[in-house]
Amino acid sequence: MPGVYPPKRKRYTLEQSPQHEVEAHVAAAPSSHENSAAAGLPVPGTPSVSQGSEQTNTTSSVLVTFGEESTEEEGDSSSADEANDECLFRAAIIDKVFHMVEFLLTKYKAKEPILKIDMLAIVEGYEAHFPMIFQRACECTELVFGISVKEGDHLENSYVFCSALGLTCEGILKNDHGMPKGGLLIVVLSTIFREGNCATEERLWEVLSRIEVYPGIEHVIYGEPRKFLTQELVQAKYLEYRQVPNHHPARYEFLWGPRAHEETSKMKFVEFWARLNGTIPSAFPAYYEEALKEEEERAKAMASSSASA
Repeated sequence: MPGVYPPKRKRYTLEQSPQHEVEAHVAAAPSSHENSAAAGLPVPGTPSVSQGSEQTNTTSSVLVTFGEESTEEEGDSSSADEANDECLFRAAIIDKVFHMVEFLLTKYKAKEPILKIDMLAIVEGYEAHFPMIFQRACECTELVFGISVKEGDHLENSYVFCSALGLTCEGILKNDHGMPKGGLLIVVLSTIFREGNCATEERLWEVLSRIEVYPGIEHVIYGEPRKFLTQELVQAKYLEYRQVPNHHPARYEFLWGPRAHEETSKMKFVEFWARLNGTIPSAFPAYYEEALKEEEERAKAMASSSASA
């Protein structure tokens, strides 16, 4: 499928943080701007990583911009004072999102509940913008680390962590600092799906190179990426790594492993892409149809199993 990249959206960036893998969604997922093209996925946040940064300083600066990128120049009617006020406002939001992300990561590592009252204290003075700040922070944790934040006890206004796309990754995908490495798994599974359910090793490293993840080079989150992909994820049965038949010299390819098929689905990925694009799953016709077919096959298999039982 040809790759066609849609117009870029404005994004917010967390610099000096382990999140370059977010950019892999740009390379690994289709865009609703093309019916079935493997195109860039505009995401609400595109964090970047400093390979030498410490895990405890993973979100040291944030750049936040909002909305679609305009193709026309701003009118000259905006005064310098208005522009300055907007910059000050954005700087303040940047700071709040930054602290919210740090707060969520601290709660995740400590396995403590997330209370809205605590988060409101973080956005003091900007309570009216809490929904947007909270949403941006949650998008970061999901795209970077593969963990989602969802409402827990409605009466207590609390929230809980859960695995993104159903991928449990329990006890497997964490680095030495206790932070999850599920973001890379999502990128890899997305790429495999996009590539026709089978991605060559060369193609996968091509995608990952765009986010500065290279074989043989230690990564701040993933460790040595080749080992992580070809050994750890294979042993965990999230990936299948096999030699391409009848090919000389030898080449290898990646497929979804049995655990990936068990825990997640193509439909969950299509819904994930749609949510990040601000659209609906059917905006990706080819992938959506393939996901629907898988859902039907699963339903038939479950019905057959129940009948046998």
